[in-house]
Amino acid sequence: MSLGPEDWWREAVVYQVYPRSFQDTNGDGIGDLEGVIQRLDYLNDGTERSLGIDAIWLSPTFPSPMADFGYDVSDYCGVHADFGTMETMDRLIGECHRRGIRLLLDWVPNHTSEEHPWFIESRSSRHNPRRDWYIWRDAKPDGSLPNNWKSVFGGPAWTLDETTGQYYLHSFLKEQPDLNWRNPEVEAAMLETLRFWFGRGIDGFRIDVMGMIVKHPELADNPLNGDWMPGDRERSTQLWQNNRNYPEVYDAVKRIRAVFDEYPGRMGVGEVFGTAEEVGRYYGDDDGNGLHLAFNFQFIHEAEHGLTAWDAGALRRIVNAAEASLPAEAQPCFALGNHDRPRFISRHNADARGPERARAAVILLLGLRNTPFIYYGEEIGMEDVDIPEDRLQDPARIRTIGRDPERTPMQWDASPGRGFSPAEPWLPFGDTSPNVADQDRDPGSLLSLYRRAIWLRRNTPALLRGAYRELPAPADVFLDELERPDRQRVIILSGIVPAGDRRRGDRRARPALAIRPVGDAAVRKRGFLQVSERLVDRPFRYRDTGVSRRSQALQLRDGHRPLIRSRIRRIQPPAQLALAAGGQGDRFLQCGVDLPALLGVGLHAVQFAEHQQAEAVAVHGAAFLLDPRDQAIGVRTSEKQVDCPTDLGSILAFGHRVSVGGQCQRRQRGHGHGVVTHVALASP
Repeated sequence: MSLGPEDWWREAVVYQVYPRSFQDTNGDGIGDLEGVIQRLDYLNDGTERSLGIDAIWLSPTFPSPMADFGYDVSDYCGVHADFGTMETMDRLIGECHRRGIRLLLDWVPNHTSEEHPWFIESRSSRHNPRRDWYIWRDAKPDGSLPNNWKSVFGGPAWTLDETTGQYYLHSFLKEQPDLNWRNPEVEAAMLETLRFWFGRGIDGFRIDVMGMIVKHPELADNPLNGDWMPGDRERSTQLWQNNRNYPEVYDAVKRIRAVFDEYPGRMGVGEVFGTAEEVGRYYGDDDGNGLHLAFNFQFIHEAEHGLTAWDAGALRRIVNAAEASLPAEAQPCFALGNHDRPRFISRHNADARGPERARAAVILLLGLRNTPFIYYGEEIGMEDVDIPEDRLQDPARIRTIGRDPERTPMQWDASPGRGFSPAEPWLPFGDTSPNVADQDRDPGSLLSLYRRAIWLRRNTPALLRGAYRELPAPADVFLDELERPDRQRVIILSGIVPAGDRRRGDRRARPALAIRPVGDAAVRKRGFLQVSERLVDRPFRYRDTGVSRRSQALQLRDGHRPLIRSRIRRIQPPAQLALAAGGQGDRFLQCGVDLPALLGVGLHAVQFAEHQQAEAVAVHGAAFLLDPRDQAIGVRTSEKQVDCPTDLGSILAFGHRVSVGGQCQRRQRGHGHGVVTHVALASP
């Protein structure tokens, strides 16, 4: 199968596999590469029954003593025996490419294992030729450490080597000594490891702690952090100015990019931290000589020692800052989670509404201009697992927050081994729910939503290559537009209910909508999407939000042009609504059709029959429809006819031409009754 254009990564959805936790095939309780091969069809078999991802990022698979579970590399050109062999890796590359999936490895350039042959030589003598391959320093005259730098995992970043009497630098564990990237021999040797894997067919790399490989030449002390408070992480006591994002690192990035350019179609994504401006610098200049992508983790943690609130204002600020900080032709790279941070639902579940937020989050992630990364298990709503003390594995837990809870095995089914392994797993399982088997055939599941959203994205050009623009919206709504030069555009609406929001009482989170253009000039000329507020109960205050309210009128404006206007019975959208998702919306119509459901259809035109009027409700051009339980329904094949109050979700399948006759009453507080006399859906 052809793998497409060289800049495939611009349109890709990337799925992170933590190999130890994905699928065990040899019964040792540890996932392996053969397990990844066996699950490739789940990830993408070319049909919409699969997740539909475009690329896989494998967390480290290199030989390692596993002090930090693979991020302490002892051989950059091999495969750890826990995961398989080089032959297994070659088969994985081939099986991925046969399905049109790219494969990324995890490159760790900042440090090696203390068991790497380079470090064994380096520490053997002060005069060894490889001594300067690592960062060695004497103690200060007063006997104190060479500088005040902290390890990411807590404690000093220096350890004394008793044999040679000098300290070596380790930004992480003492078993992970830092390489000296100011030594040209080190840089050349590391770049050769990239060429080794590119020659075997690897499509790219996620680059671990990219911003730390070049430090201050004099290893100057970091300034203290005046905002640090007791309870914050130990590493946050200082500002990491001299050992992270040091200005000379960007030149090293350009030299790394030059190796990628030797192999057309390869991609590098950097793990970087800092402000939007600091992240943006890793892309290089406007001529694109930096990284292809640099992670923006601010959906997870906008501040160094805090998690980002699920708040529309914060999300808008993050996205707008990212967009403003990128050079020409660059695009952001967002993620909702990874192997180092608590899972999304666990971060946003203090009020037990995390699962609802997860549904809105996937639409937000896939509806932005970016290359989205999905952490394994996110698509089924896996949460952090409470792990007994005697089962904990992560060495980071000794002085900082452990990461075992977000690394537990993938849950393929509800069996005792969760479909992962017949043996005792390396980390304990979570509750039997969620799992893939239960969600696979449930059209209302989170997994089904991920599938629909990813495949919709694949098939919607504006979502793949559109330019981003924020639209005015109520305070707890994220509304943006992606538009291509040919005027094809998408509007994405995500209902964001922050934790602790009580304005809605016990009501569910607002649904999220993705909107794509119809391409009908007559429809576009009308220039607005009109919705009757009598079918949309909105207890918002609209002042100073770009939304005005007059009596029972609602207008959501795009500049001077209204996008949503109420008290008008006819809806002629300038766009085709293609996906609705999110929390369980209010059931406005007793026949099982609510407004979020109707807005989930690929609309060309809709008419609502108001009280005492006999106008018809007509929906044309169905793409997706969600019933009040967010179940996906649509249209295909033959014509059917049913009477209300039959739930449309029980009678529609893709491709049907459907008419629903009879009377369906809706009840709305303060609005009395209205009658919908007819619902018709037809294929485009």
